[in-house]
Amino acid sequence: MDEKSTKKLLRQFRERYLTPLRSYGFPVVTLPSHTKIEAVATVFETLNNTGKPLGPFELLTARFYPEDVFLRDLWDQAVADHEILEDFSIDAYSVLQAITLRARNSAQRSDVLRKLEASDVQANWEAVVRGFARVLDLLQAECGVVAPKLLPYTMLLVPMAAVWDDIAKVKGPEQVNVLNRLKQFFWCTVFSTNYDQGANSQAGADYAKLKYWLFDSSQDAPEAVSEFSLAESSLRTATTRRKALNAGMLALAVTTGARDFHNGMKLTAERVKADKIDSHHIFPKAFLNGKSDEKGRRFNSELVLNRVLIDPVTNKTIGAKAPSIYFQALRETLGEKELVEILRSHLMDADDEDDPLRKDNYEEFIDRRLDDVIMAIESVTGKGVTREFDE
Repeated sequence: MDEKSTKKLLRQFRERYLTPLRSYGFPVVTLPSHTKIEAVATVFETLNNTGKPLGPFELLTARFYPEDVFLRDLWDQAVADHEILEDFSIDAYSVLQAITLRARNSAQRSDVLRKLEASDVQANWEAVVRGFARVLDLLQAECGVVAPKLLPYTMLLVPMAAVWDDIAKVKGPEQVNVLNRLKQFFWCTVFSTNYDQGANSQAGADYAKLKYWLFDSSQDAPEAVSEFSLAESSLRTATTRRKALNAGMLALAVTTGARDFHNGMKLTAERVKADKIDSHHIFPKAFLNGKSDEKGRRFNSELVLNRVLIDPVTNKTIGAKAPSIYFQALRETLGEKELVEILRSHLMDADDEDDPLRKDNYEEFIDRRLDDVIMAIESVTGKGVTREFDE
């Protein structure tokens, strides 16, 4: 290329790229030096609300970088080492909340942003990440949380993961007792719906007691255990809008050995994922549409007591059919004994001629299943459910 052509090319490059760059107006937000860090985080999140979401984790990533704590690299390695974190869509910020719990006794956003230090991350990162993975393993194996949609509260993992390193240090038979108390805490929290509101504050209060009570039952138990309260009427009327309670009910059924309606095999994490098993109605919505009780009140098909984990094949077969029809078809395919066992595995007692599923009696079905569910809840929580005749 001759000199004239080179100059022309450089001129074109300058006019096309350099001149527009020099005149480009970069948006700048100037904040006073005394602005609180949580306010900075809010501005940061607001300005970065398109594309890749940016939040407190990214802000702390930038803050800790000069101290050689590379949060993004740490998180990428954590996900690579523990696949279950990605399976349950665990947020990296939750790990920082658990670290702040261990180091600063708080999971509040303001404390994560203001009080958490790079040295806290260095001292606690591995233990907390391992805690999240091991708690999820425990919930899958022992508490029926075989899929992300069956995890009642992600925030509940934070205090459990924060205390896990201490649990791992307990050796011998005593670890069984510690894990049983941890599971009791999980179930009591789920069925008392303690994390529906103020979850960050509740996590801090729970951790403050968990770290002692788990290892010494004479210590004060977390609120969900010591003040457990669940009324029969609340269970009877709860709908799927109460997502944590609905997830807890489904997970509870898995712990009792819930089996696939199609092939009779127990529901495992692998089977739920592979067969796309999901929550569906027992009395189909289309079947109940327009039907009322004796007082003229429309039936609510979205009660949590009307939901079970069903595979797509069975659910498609059910369609809008009456339970008496589709269960009879299953009875003819599986046999009476096998069908009864499958229904029992989902906390539905259906071994007599008065079975409400045979009569398409929705109210009676809800009443009967309520009794079965209450017995299961009392078993895992170690607490009594308030019955109507007790009030």
